[in-house]
Amino acid sequence: MSDTNTKKSQFYKVYSRSSKSPWNDHRTITWLAHAQKTEDGEVILGYERYIYVHLGSSGQICGISISKQLLAENSEQFDSKYLEGGSVEMYAFLLLHIEEISVFCELFRDDFLKTFLLPPDIYFNAAEKYWLEKICDA
Repeated sequence: MSDTNTKKSQFYKVYSRSSKSPWNDHRTITWLAHAQKTEDGEVILGYERYIYVHLGSSGQICGISISKQLLAENSEQFDSKYLEGGSVEMYAFLLLHIEEISVFCELFRDDFLKTFLLPPDIYFNAAEKYWLEKICDA
């Protein structure tokens, strides 16, 4: 788990330059990446396979971006690496990967709790139900 008081978090990133995304976003939160723990407990991330949540300057979710590898794995259902916030496509993609996302976010439990005010397991259990309702209602 990261300590945001003493070192830079790998869980979220505030941009120091313009984003390449199609949104007017201010920062990202990493919801999935390849993670390895070192012997001293440090988490090393690899970004071949990732999901980023893009946030605007007010904290609203603009959308998600996914890696080329994840897009290729899901190419029959999705054709863009950028999925609009609140869209059926975004919810569907997140639901396909919700278990992986939840496990990954547990690595950054303290940061997640400070950001979403719930631990990852509780957040994603509730999110799964809500996202399914949003898809069914569409």
